[in-house]
Amino acid sequence: MNRYFKKLFISFLITALGITGCNDTAGRNESGSAAGQEASSQAVEDIDSDDDNEPEEGTTASEYDWIKKQFNGVSFWIPSTWEVEESDSSLMICDTKSPDYVLLDYYVDMDISTEEREDPVLFDAAIFESDIFSRYDYVQSKITMIGDQCAEKVMVNYSEGDNSYQGTVYYIPVGDYGIVVASFIHVTDVDNKSDRSCLEMTISTLEIDYESLPEDSYDIGVTQLGVLPVELINNDELTMTATSVTENGISIKLVNKSENDINVSLYNLSFNGYMLDGIFIYEHSGSSIDTTIYTIDAGTENSIILTANDMDDYSIKDIGRVGMKFRYTDDNYNSIYKSDYILFDTVPDYDEEAYESYFASDEIVYQDENVIVTYEGIEDGAPCLGVKNLKNEMIEVRGSRTSIDGEYVSSSVQSDLYMGTFCILKIEGANALAGSELQIAFTIRTTGSLYGTDIYSVNL
Repeated sequence: MNRYFKKLFISFLITALGITGCNDTAGRNESGSAAGQEASSQAVEDIDSDDDNEPEEGTTASEYDWIKKQFNGVSFWIPSTWEVEESDSSLMICDTKSPDYVLLDYYVDMDISTEEREDPVLFDAAIFESDIFSRYDYVQSKITMIGDQCAEKVMVNYSEGDNSYQGTVYYIPVGDYGIVVASFIHVTDVDNKSDRSCLEMTISTLEIDYESLPEDSYDIGVTQLGVLPVELINNDELTMTATSVTENGISIKLVNKSENDINVSLYNLSFNGYMLDGIFIYEHSGSSIDTTIYTIDAGTENSIILTANDMDDYSIKDIGRVGMKFRYTDDNYNSIYKSDYILFDTVPDYDEEAYESYFASDEIVYQDENVIVTYEGIEDGAPCLGVKNLKNEMIEVRGSRTSIDGEYVSSSVQSDLYMGTFCILKIEGANALAGSELQIAFTIRTTGSLYGTDIYSVNL
């Protein structure tokens, strides 16, 4: 059995001991209880995470070059020559001079609430009750802080065969749902025992790393409702139902069950993956009125049309998938309810390619792992940029430091794009002509990050 699989086996054995109850939660209140109970009330310690950490001279750690490693919401530094084995949910890093190793496992646990993840005392109790926690023999446990994030730190001792092991295990909440279990294991009673300096250095650099958060670790704020007809909301005050496709949009039936007028506001409409300027259309005194805020009187019901003014910009003829957000307020505009981004289909087995009606140009202005920005031409003097969201989350894109032929343009462009959607940003008021030079930078916000780009030039 090679070293990597042997250590995975040891890790599995430890977990199995916990799951089968060789040491249950009562152990925390007996041999480990003093430290465990104290952890909930004692001062919370901090990991000394500092980019300027330097190994102590004369230790094994000082003999290595160090590299940064990221894993599912955490990062740390390791010796560059250590062996690394990685999968989506597990990371094994082995010392090449001793049997010491680092093992990280990633889990999704939706039972630990946001409140428990943010409160040290609540998280201390929640992690010990979770199925993730391995209840093998430990020396002590306490809550620690990794930056602004609380985590459970457990000191462990155990044996396997002729070897004895000492370890530090961290249970680290990442995102809304993820838990990283980071085990730093030192092997004793061997001829090539380490001086622990590498493990200590690695622990001291442990940080929360938002760039490497996996998609299943956070709530992307999307609710998928299925195929028409679908209820958008149904509570004691309001029922909204998307009932059918009309000639130019989606029919929405509203029932106000309250004794007050309700104002319904529309946001972030998309048809077939194209972000649009959404509106409600309703009839009043024989006239057709469009608005982004529709007021339904107390105790009444009505039907309105959900549509957009700019469907022709994307050559949309048929609607297969709808995305939208809404909120409603009382008659004093006090917010009562705000929806997730809601997705529903008008047909079974929606096929994105079958409803693709606009094809972005090949002229790329900017691209990274989150977005692609393309140049789409000039419309009435307004340079048009296409933006495609490449991630499974909402991304906000804003244009900044915009100029035409060196002259500053005050017009700002911004769009919220949900997963996989595309939109056209028009730089209004630019009065651009063919042959002009557009210069523009971008500010991009994703889950857990906000960054700006350099200035990019486009020949119009």
